[in-house]
Amino acid sequence: MPASALLPQPPDVCPWADCHQAAPVEVLLTGSGTPPHTCSAGCYCLGHAVIAGIQAQTRHGGGLWYRPFNRPRPPMLAGAP
Repeated sequence: MPASALLPQPPDVCPWADCHQAAPVEVLLTGSGTPPHTCSAGCYCLGHAVIAGIQAQTRHGGGLWYRPFNRPRPPMLAGAP
């Protein structure tokens, strides 16, 4: 079984209640420890990523990072431009 099948897929739309915008921003937190670790707090639209990031950092501490979430493109059909 490929490892990607074991990981939950991030949402295509922002999971914030009644938002329904695309979710291109992943919120990451870095925790202390040896070695330091990074975990995802989810993918959101830009505005809600900032709010979710601040809330997650307040609860858990650590560094706060944002990155664009690049979903893999679906396979192209033969002959498609």
